[in-house]
Amino acid sequence: MKIIYSIVLDVYHGFENELKKEGRSHLVSYAKDAMKELVRGDHLEAEWFHKRCVPPFDEYMETGLITITFRALLAPSFLGIDSVGADAFEWLKNSKILRASQAIGRLMNDTATRKVEQKLGHSASSLQCYMNENGVSEEEAIKYIREEVIESAWKDINEEQMRPNIVVPRELLMLVVNLARVAQSFYNVNDVYTNTTYSKEYVKTTFVEPFPI
Repeated sequence: MKIIYSIVLDVYHGFENELKKEGRSHLVSYAKDAMKELVRGDHLEAEWFHKRCVPPFDEYMETGLITITFRALLAPSFLGIDSVGADAFEWLKNSKILRASQAIGRLMNDTATRKVEQKLGHSASSLQCYMNENGVSEEEAIKYIREEVIESAWKDINEEQMRPNIVVPRELLMLVVNLARVAQSFYNVNDVYTNTTYSKEYVKTTFVEPFPI
């Protein structure tokens, strides 16, 4: 872990050195904070695993939204856009559209990977938490998560995109939306992210033989 931590710090030091030339090195702290938040979330999930703890659904989701890694991915990507300032990073910390995107990513991931992860002995997923809390079957839990929670998250995303007073450029907004789109596509039926047999076709139809528009 010390080796990994050192490598991660080197990456952020590289960001700082590059952005010094533009007078934007102070923004790297936002990306660091997002990574620290992710590590804390992973640590909590590890504690749940070792204690064989199945938390309530809402408690699980507060951590699951973090460990899906969307904010930890978006914050560094924001650094690469010259026009982005501190206001965009502050927006990202409390963004309704990001929270909705994270929910879609986490729940789509959990429903697609549940069987493999249970065999590997991962910590409880959103499905197990919901089933344990409400005394329902896996089928009922999947139905609730897909038809109620994920659908509601997409409504939040659509609503936020239509707001006339969006505080960040649409370029940044679409980065958040596209993460939800990728999650919906990759985890809709199978775990396409992990299983390269399926993802090969996604790459092929996107970059090698794209559909004509």
